[in-house]
Amino acid sequence: MKKLISILLTALMLIGMTTVVSASNTAEITTDIVGYSDARVEKKDLTNVPSIIEYISNQQHESKEFKISTPLELDVMSTSGLNYAGITIYLATDLDMSETSFVSIGGPATESSTVPFRGTFDGQGYEVDYINSSATKEGLGFFSNLQGATVKNLIIGENSKFKTTGNNRTGGIAANITGDKGMSTTIDNCWNKATIEGVNFVGGIVAFPCVTKKNGLTVNGETVTEAMRDEAWNNTVHYIKNCTNSGNVTGTGRDVGGISGAAQVGMEITNCRNTGKVTAEGSDATKGVGGIIARAEKSAMGVKVIGCINNGEVVSSGTTAAASMIGLVNIPNCEVKDCKNFGAITAANATNAAFYVASGTNIVAESGNSGTTVAADDATLELALKADTLIVGEVLDSTIPTIPGGSSNETPDDNKQTEKPNDDTEAADTTAEATEADDTQADEDDKGGCGAVVATSVTVMSMIALAGAVVCKKRK
Repeated sequence: MKKLISILLTALMLIGMTTVVSASNTAEITTDIVGYSDARVEKKDLTNVPSIIEYISNQQHESKEFKISTPLELDVMSTSGLNYAGITIYLATDLDMSETSFVSIGGPATESSTVPFRGTFDGQGYEVDYINSSATKEGLGFFSNLQGATVKNLIIGENSKFKTTGNNRTGGIAANITGDKGMSTTIDNCWNKATIEGVNFVGGIVAFPCVTKKNGLTVNGETVTEAMRDEAWNNTVHYIKNCTNSGNVTGTGRDVGGISGAAQVGMEITNCRNTGKVTAEGSDATKGVGGIIARAEKSAMGVKVIGCINNGEVVSSGTTAAASMIGLVNIPNCEVKDCKNFGAITAANATNAAFYVASGTNIVAESGNSGTTVAADDATLELALKADTLIVGEVLDSTIPTIPGGSSNETPDDNKQTEKPNDDTEAADTTAEATEADDTQADEDDKGGCGAVVATSVTVMSMIALAGAVVCKKRK
């Protein structure tokens, strides 16, 4: 018996020597979730990455990667007046912002004075919580405005709130997405749990995706004209994918969405989920409220909603049209495909409530969608709401038995945008946002403007090897 045990132990040691655990070659088990998932996060070793304070102090720093490790660093970064073009910023830990004065990165402010974020921000699956951001200005969110940027793997905690009073554009991840022709922005694998309250253009992930709309502002050294604005409208697409909103989203006016408010630009929203209650209290029958998007219009590039799920209640207490996917569609090339609704859709006027699209001037191409306006159970919801605390199994060597149901879900390359400028010295002159000062201006814009590892038929030795090669890790 002792000899047998010795043989088994020796074999296990040999297997351990040939089975190298490496985070760069994994077959992850929990990657098929609609919405945010920790399984998509690839943590970076930040040991030798300098603090963002070093870049703020010296924009000629040799590094292009920086980290945020404390609430104070994030607070200082938010008011630095820099656009961070060409810079990648990583969160190094969870952050409690309760003792800071953090309001919004780059704002909030009017379009003529806010500073857009143009870099890459990787939250690495960490959570920023206890943000209490309230302002009377426009453009309130974790970011005031994204312009040719990438934001990924960021979680905004449930003890946070973004609230604007008497003004527009309030979002969880971003208030605005703007930019010139080709300045596409990507938001990938983010989760907003915060409460979002505003007037018009309110969204769980982003409030107002658009392009630069104000004449006379400078973008990339050029003064924006109406012709440039129209060209950007017709040639720009922004991307939101693998995102979850679970915070309640309320607008006292209109254009309120679980993922996005009014989309006035080309948009592709894929594999996203809303579980929060979405409410529009206004009485503008020409606008919308939706579980995914409130309203789609203006852009010749169209809007696509693919593979999304709405679990949240969608309510129009006025005359605004309500639907699970898009409240109102006013563009010809809009597509809703392979989406599901499990949330109740209600409107003060019952005819304004619909399953995937409530109303609009154009017909929507749709296929593979399912659901009604009545609340229903969703078997995938429980797992999705634990997606930021899942234990991820990693099987790393071909000698290990295949795990039934294992899958890989690498997200597409985010670099769908033109080269971003890297000129923080002129950030104050390149501050084009899509924000208006009041409801009247907003209307003018509208007019023109360890899960368990299962292995079958394996020997005792294979099972021992499998146990030795599976690594269980949590978000932190």
